[in-house]
Amino acid sequence: MAPKEYQSIYNISQPRPPCHDAFPQFTRLPGELRLQIWRESLKRNRLIRVDLALPKPDADADIRYSHRTDCGKAITGGRYHATIPGYHIYSKLLRVSAEARYEALLFYRIHIPCYIRDPWGKTRKASILYLNPEYDFLHLETRFPAKDTVVDYMFDIKAYDPLGVGLRNLAIDQNTIQSSGWVALKPEHLDLPARTAYLETLSQLREVFWVNITSFARRNAGPLSPIRGLGVRFNDGFPIMTREPVFDRLRADPRPIDENLEKVIIATPDPREIMKSWHRLLANAAIHRDHANSIQYRYLLAQTPTEGDAVFGSEDAARFLEKENKQWKAMLETVSGFRKNKPPYSWSPGEVDAAFGFWLFPVDADDRAPLGLTEDDPLKWNQVLQLSNCWPELGLSEMPQ
Repeated sequence: MAPKEYQSIYNISQPRPPCHDAFPQFTRLPGELRLQIWRESLKRNRLIRVDLALPKPDADADIRYSHRTDCGKAITGGRYHATIPGYHIYSKLLRVSAEARYEALLFYRIHIPCYIRDPWGKTRKASILYLNPEYDFLHLETRFPAKDTVVDYMFDIKAYDPLGVGLRNLAIDQNTIQSSGWVALKPEHLDLPARTAYLETLSQLREVFWVNITSFARRNAGPLSPIRGLGVRFNDGFPIMTREPVFDRLRADPRPIDENLEKVIIATPDPREIMKSWHRLLANAAIHRDHANSIQYRYLLAQTPTEGDAVFGSEDAARFLEKENKQWKAMLETVSGFRKNKPPYSWSPGEVDAAFGFWLFPVDADDRAPLGLTEDDPLKWNQVLQLSNCWPELGLSEMPQ
């Protein structure tokens, strides 16, 4: 058998139950059983990126949101644009049958206007985002004032929720908190309806992902890489981000990643920065400390491929791994040229299959040493951390063929 040229893909290497293309007897099942099957199949987590921006003055006003007036009544006329990547964002059940569509629309009970951008980011069109706030995580991104983007979007999610609940699960990065001024936002500067929706949303958050996504974390070829002191190292356990929103959440990464966790590159701002910014944000909102500590926090770590290598499915994943392996071998050949009278570096895929998705590391809200970092460690970019003592969950992206 010829040796493997690159890693196997963990997402598709696991045994799965047999799949049948057709089940003609399905329509003969009792109605309640059919509905239960539809409902259970919808219970999937999604990580949805939402780009919030203020429109240009001459932009077409082809989307209207339910916004507030001073008396709290809903009117039309949104101040922001919410743009969503349009890859696999809609459930297949929306177009299977009238019965399945009805159940899908009940499950995704929030139907909020948005722009849908094509997977390559070239065009966008007005559409509807269907959300279930108990299962969906919204990764809010903006560089515009949070007062006019984040706050208004939280208000609208509540306004469009028939149950009046709104956002429950959030994913944010340090850039969004800082560049939008969100960290310094004072609720007293908001009008009453906005302030009420904003504070209610923060007070009911169930889970928050602190997002740390980098363009490099798997390969470090000594002098050819930006991380000094790590030497030549390939972290084949580090997950690779995809464009697929649906993910399965494994409570512990089942792969043999012990060695991978010994030296993990965090090629972003210091992880403590986003934690401090978030708690300052909550303090400004006067969120009670008991609730702040009841929120489940996770550090999300992943490497994102370059734009041209974006992963949408299994074929893209295989191409990415093959290209990565070729580039790594070329880097090793170059670095080996610096080793006089020493054997050249070599690497071949080992026992760890490549996971496409992300790691979720646990966080103690009262812990001043997240991911092993203590207050004695200097704040800096590009931390290299020993994470063996905090084994991560694995967010495993759905991998369409």
